[in-house]
Amino acid sequence: MGFPLLFALLLVCGQPLFARSFKLNYEGNLKADFAEHTRPPINPAAETLGASFQQNAAYLNNWTAALGFSAWNEFVYKSERFSGQQAARDDSHDVRVRNAFVQYHSNRLMLKLGNQQVVWGEAFGFFFSDIVNPKDLRNGLNHDFSDIRLQMPMTNAKFVFGNFSLQGLAVHRPQFNLLPSPGNDFAFPYQKSLAMADVQVAREAAKPLSLPNQEYGVRASALMDGLDLALFYFNYFDRMPWYTVEPHPTSLVLQEHHSRVNTAGLTATQELNGFVIRLEGLRTAGRALPVIVPSGLSSVTLDNSVYVVEIDAPAWNKFNFGVQWSQDILAHAPSGLLRPKTDSMASLHLQRPLLNSHSLELLYTYDVADFGHRIQAGYVVPLSKSVESRLGGEIYSGPLASQFGQISQVSRAFVFLKYFMRH
Repeated sequence: MGFPLLFALLLVCGQPLFARSFKLNYEGNLKADFAEHTRPPINPAAETLGASFQQNAAYLNNWTAALGFSAWNEFVYKSERFSGQQAARDDSHDVRVRNAFVQYHSNRLMLKLGNQQVVWGEAFGFFFSDIVNPKDLRNGLNHDFSDIRLQMPMTNAKFVFGNFSLQGLAVHRPQFNLLPSPGNDFAFPYQKSLAMADVQVAREAAKPLSLPNQEYGVRASALMDGLDLALFYFNYFDRMPWYTVEPHPTSLVLQEHHSRVNTAGLTATQELNGFVIRLEGLRTAGRALPVIVPSGLSSVTLDNSVYVVEIDAPAWNKFNFGVQWSQDILAHAPSGLLRPKTDSMASLHLQRPLLNSHSLELLYTYDVADFGHRIQAGYVVPLSKSVESRLGGEIYSGPLASQFGQISQVSRAFVFLKYFMRH
């Protein structure tokens, strides 16, 4: 018959089977975020337009793939008010590939290759055990955490044996947190701390693709009599930077660097009489932190431990609420360190569904170490099956030296609109 003819015959005869076995769908959204500062000077805090799109494909029952993109533009940082500031250049827009992977899954094996996000830990409000993917923190934390996480190219394999699973990760091109640049509302006040009129930060966005830069992690989890327990280990480059001072004739330039660290941790979740109790604990060795010295800025290498206890109560009169206590402890605290040795925070999360699918959300955090406060409130209003609006505000307060008080100018009221696309 000949190979070309045989191939054509198989292609024609196999089309109905291929059509039944291959499925395509897409999802995406359009977003608009408008905010106004609530403390003088009263002016626009955000005028952001964004979009994301992801094409999904599935073949038979075992293969899936995705290719996604996202983009946003912050018009406030392009206004005359921010002319010449680093935030106008580095924090005003973003375009990137997000989920872009191929995945095979069966009853016992999941193998995913490509750009993806991996979440370890479920505590609310902050990223405690969520250490794998870097975060985009240029617009604060009052957003969906899945949008804040930055996907990275990695190999992710998970083996399942009944109530036990074992996951292995290899990150091929490490990337790092995108911190707010000088001039950004959420930026650390570098000028005040370093007594300099002009401070610039040179980001280290990623490490080159090479064998020495590979990162490796493993996570084992088990479900035992209602207790969901997981142990993990990750050898990686710290997502948070330390700095060196680069000479420049007109400004102080801080060059980001990222130390190689390793983190071992544990997470546990247990339900008791309707209460859900979550515990997280992790210890990181070899973390480099910036310190202020007489000559300017330096760094010190420390180990730190983080402990988190969260209790989510059963619904009461439709109210869902949870409380959380966390401690971030350094091995020691040399003078000039830009944070306390022990940073303890208490948080309360409250949510209540209302009529017509409306809902009210509240997150309150109190920093016991420096007496700072953060309040985030939102009222979600579905406008249609495809459009959702969110009204609310953020309030940051406390002593000027506290991590929330030093960015009190961030306080704002906002309106957020989101249009969903699915097929």
